[in-house]
Amino acid sequence: METKRKYRRYEIGFKRQVVQEVDTGAISLTAAARKYELSPNLINEWRDKFREGALVDRPSRRERELEKENELYKKLLAEKCAELEFAKKAQACARRLRRLDTAVITGQNIGQFRKDAE
Repeated sequence: METKRKYRRYEIGFKRQVVQEVDTGAISLTAAARKYELSPNLINEWRDKFREGALVDRPSRRERELEKENELYKKLLAEKCAELEFAKKAQACARRLRRLDTAVITGQNIGQFRKDAE
C-alpha cells in the first residue's frame, strides 16, 4: 500500500526566525533541527536562500486568484460607468432636441425661429 507523502509548508517569517537563530549562534543547527522537527538540510537550504535574497514574501495562490478577480471586477465597473455616462449624454441630447423641436414660440426660443425664417 502506497501512502501519499505530505509536505509541510512554512511561513516566511518562521523560516527567517530559524535561520537567524542558527546564524546568530543562539542555537546550533542540529539543536534547531531537533527543536523545530526539521531536517538540517532543509535549514541549510533556507540559509542559502536567505543569503541569496530569495527568501521573500510572495503572494499565495489564493491572493493571486483574488487579484485576478479584483481586476475583472474593476474592468466590469469601468465598462458600466462608461455605459452610464453614454446613457446620460444620450438623455441630455434627447432633451435638447425636444426643446429645439417645439412649435411653441417663447422669449427663450424666438431667436431660433427668426434664424429659420431668414
